[in-house]
Formats: sequence, C-alpha cells, structure tokens
Amino acid sequence: MALFRRKTPQVVGRGSGRQAPPERTTRTVGGEVVEIAKFKAPPKEPAKTKKSTKTQPKTTDRHRNRNRSGDNRSGGRTATRRGPRAQPEVIMPPETGRKQMIVRRLPHQTQIVVMEGPVLVEHYVARSDRKSLIGNVYLGKVRNVLPGMEAAFVDFGEGKNGVLYAADVQHDSNGNGRSGRPRIEKALKNGDQIMVQVVKDAMGHKGARLTNEVSLAGRHLVLVPGVEDRGGISRRLPDEERRRLRTIVNEARPKGYGVIVRTAALGATKDDIVRDISRLQKLWGKIQQEAKTASAPELLYREPPLVIRVIREHFTSDFKRLIVDDEALEI
Repeated sequence: MALFRRKTPQVVGRGSGRQAPPERTTRTVGGEVVEIAKFKAPPKEPAKTKKSTKTQPKTTDRHRNRNRSGDNRSGGRTATRRGPRAQPEVIMPPETGRKQMIVRRLPHQTQIVVMEGPVLVEHYVARSDRKSLIGNVYLGKVRNVLPGMEAAFVDFGEGKNGVLYAADVQHDSNGNGRSGRPRIEKALKNGDQIMVQVVKDAMGHKGARLTNEVSLAGRHLVLVPGVEDRGGISRRLPDEERRRLRTIVNEARPKGYGVIVRTAALGATKDDIVRDISRLQKLWGKIQQEAKTASAPELLYREPPLVIRVIREHFTSDFKRLIVDDEALEI
C-alpha cells in the first residue's frame, strides 16, 4: 500500500516537487488531480455518436414492432392515419336487397328504423304524448298582423296561434293567385280566412310555423298546387335517372301545379308518375271543397300517422323486408 501511494504522485505530478505539465487531460478538484478522461469519459461527442449507434437500431426495431402490432405510443400518428382508412372497410357500402325496415310499437312511443345491411341509416320516433301536426291543412283565421315582424298570427284551432311569415304567403285572403311579395299588412288583415299548412310543430312558447303554400306528398313526388314554377328532382338520384324523370314530369305535369320528384321515384315508370299526380289532384280537390263549407278555424286534411309516412317515403322495391311487432298497427 505504501509503495502504491508513493508511486501515484510521481505519475500524476503530486508531492514530487515537480508540477505536472498543463495538459487538458487533467483538472484539479479539491486539491487533487483528476484525470479528465475519468471525469468526462466518454467525451460528449463520441458519447452521442456511440449511443445513437447502439440504441437507434433498437428504437427503430421497437417502433417497427409497435407498428406491426398496431400499438404506437410515440404519438399515435400511425393510429391516426389508420383510422380513416379502416372505417370504409368496417362499414360496408349499402347494397340493394339488404335494406330492411323495422317498426317497434311501445305503449308510449313508436320507433321506426331503416337498415342498410348492418348500418342504421334512419331512425324515427313518434311519441304518444306529443302529437305532430306537420303536414295538416287548416282553414285558419288571422288574429294579429305584425308589420314589424313581417308576420301574422293565425288561429287554426290548435290552442296556440301559429306564425305565418310574409314570405310563406302565396295567395291572398280570397285564394286568388298574386304576383310579387307585398308586405304582410297589405296581403292580410285581421279576420281574414286563409288556408294554411303546418311545417313546424309548436315548441315551448312559440306557436307552430305555418305556410300558405300547401304541398301534398305522394309516393314518388310532391304536388304543389298553384305554383307552377316550383319544381325539382332529388339530388340523391343518379344523373341519368334525373334526366329520365325530368322528361316524364314535363310531359305529365298538369297546368297550375308544381312537381317535386322524390328519391323514392328511382325506377318509377311514367304510369307511376301519372297515377301519383292524379291521386294528389283528387286530394287537393277534396280539400278545396271542404274549405268552401268550413268555418275557420277548422281542420281540412290530416296527414297519416308516422309509420305510413315513413313507408310512403322510404319503402321501395330494393327493401328486403318490413318487420312490424304489433299486429294491431294499421299500415
């Protein structure tokens, strides 16, 4: 031990009377000379190079393994990219012959769902404690005209008065057609009788929203009496089918009516279109006859229940089946 202690100062330059040469490889710390190699070894730059050389392949392999297994903990970028790509593979596109409609009736509500394969595409709920008036046609009486709101409150026999805006008035109080859009105080006055249709149910303190532009929905189309310039074809139909139906409608549309072709008209023949228009024309004739003898406020036409309306709008030949869990439900 003693020999070792005497030799060590001679090597590093301590206690021998000689000063160690000022080399960058040594540093004095607390009166002792320490080799820098021991203090900084390995040097910074070599350490980074050496560490990256040894650890980078491991990190890359680990990331590759995580990417293979789908577990990416380094930011989730792989999972984010895979999400949108994987979704079309899970949700299959709709196919004809796989669509079905399911009707479930409960004591407090009726539920209707439209399925395309395993995918739920439509869901309707009709509550027994909330009666919908949408589509009903009434002979109403104007109770209050508000020029500042460009609207009038109309009593149509359903508790709260409905709101009729000037933009929704298509006929004057006598039922004659009119051109332009005069202000509400010029088109209507208190006490006028006017035919209205509900387009939005009452909610909270707001009354139902009404329109004077009556539209009657059929199987393949919607008939709009008194508005020849109102027409169109569903954009959900293919372009070729839209052109075919436009040609049929232009030939079959009666004078004085607007026609809006629905999505359900896909594949409909000219006879189907003509039959639909004829039935809706007769319905409009009955409504007009009722209006002549009615005393406002009075109901002129009531829309069928929700089940009938959904079947009328959605059920086509490409449906596989219709399932109803209640035999008493009239369809």
